[in-house]
Amino acid sequence: MLYNQFDKQASSLPAAGRGVLLVDDSKLFQRVLQRVVETEGGKVVGVAESGAFGADMAITLKPDLVILDHNMPDMNGVQCLRAMRESGVDCKVIVCSGELTLECSQEYARLRADAIFVKPLAMAAFTKALRVCLGLESASAA
Repeated sequence: MLYNQFDKQASSLPAAGRGVLLVDDSKLFQRVLQRVVETEGGKVVGVAESGAFGADMAITLKPDLVILDHNMPDMNGVQCLRAMRESGVDCKVIVCSGELTLECSQEYARLRADAIFVKPLAMAAFTKALRVCLGLESASAA
């Protein structure tokens, strides 16, 4: 079951530690990401349209991977990832954004983001990073 910010019932939450959380305010990009994740063998367990809700969901769900946008309402991706890390969330993170400054990229690196991509995505590189983060492929595989 897909959990999103409009589904507030705790009983509907999937089990912790399973799958991918999408944190992006674009519904279109959410659908694209969900299709790519599922095609590559992953499972989307949650979708958040804001950084604050994304951080809360990551803390609650403890997903294996978070795919994180940078520019979102109420809290940007750096702030979201910082909140996650400060709360003990130690999952893999792939950042996807339409624009990033050098300072933001460096902050994502400090916060242990596993990969950073600028939209539009270079799909071959993105799916490789996705498969590595999900443990479906080794980082050294050609």
